[in-house]
Amino acid sequence: MQTQQSMSKIAAYTPVVAMLLLLGVGYGYFHWRPEPLLLIATMIAGFIALSVGYKWEDLHEGILEKINQGMPAILILISVGILIATWMFSGTIPMVIYFGMQYIEPEYILVVACIGSAIVATMTGTSWGAVGTVGVAFMGIATGLGVSLPATAGAVVAGAYFGDKLSLSLILQTLLRFQQVRPFMNISDICCIQLFLLLQFLLLSTFLLAIVTWLELQLRHLRRWKLCSPH
Repeated sequence: MQTQQSMSKIAAYTPVVAMLLLLGVGYGYFHWRPEPLLLIATMIAGFIALSVGYKWEDLHEGILEKINQGMPAILILISVGILIATWMFSGTIPMVIYFGMQYIEPEYILVVACIGSAIVATMTGTSWGAVGTVGVAFMGIATGLGVSLPATAGAVVAGAYFGDKLSLSLILQTLLRFQQVRPFMNISDICCIQLFLLLQFLLLSTFLLAIVTWLELQLRHLRRWKLCSPH
C-alpha cells in the first residue's frame, strides 16, 4: 500500500492520541462502553488515511491482513470462553472451591494453586484457560481461607505459564519454528533438542524455586497474613 502524499507526524500520531483520549476520558472518567469509543477511533484513523491518499481497497486489504494475523489468538479466546462457560455451567469450578475449602490447608494454598494451574495448563495447552477455570476456583478458595489474594493470583499465573510452556502444543510450535531459531543454534553450537532441554531446565528450576519460596513465606508469615483454616 502506497500513499499519494507523505504523512506528517501529527497525522500519524492523531489516531493513537484520539484512541487514548477516548478511552481515558470516555471509559475511565465517564464509564462509557469501550466498543463505541474504539469505533470512533477507527473512524478517525480511516478519515486520516483517506485524506493522505489511501483508497478503500488499500484499507480493506490492511484490515483483512491484520485479522488474518490475529485469528489464532481469536480462536484461542473463543475456545477458552467455551471451556470456562462449560466448567461453570457443569459445576466444576464450584465443586473445586467446595472441596478445596475442605481439604486444602491455608499454609499450602499457594503451592497447590501453582501446581494445579500448571497441570491444567499442560493438559489444555493454554495458560488463559487455566487462569480462567481453576485460577478462579483457587481465588475463591483463597478468599475463604483468608489467604493474600495478590499472592494467590501470582501463584496461579506462574503455574499457568509454566504448564503452558510444557504443553504439547507449544512443543509443536517450537518444532515448526525451527528455522527461526537456527541462527541462534549455529552461534551457540547446539542442536534443537539441546536448546529445548536447556529451556525446560530453566523453566523447571525457576518453578521449583518459586514453590519453595511460597511455601517458606506461608509457613513463616502465617500469623501476619491472618490465615484461618475452616477445620
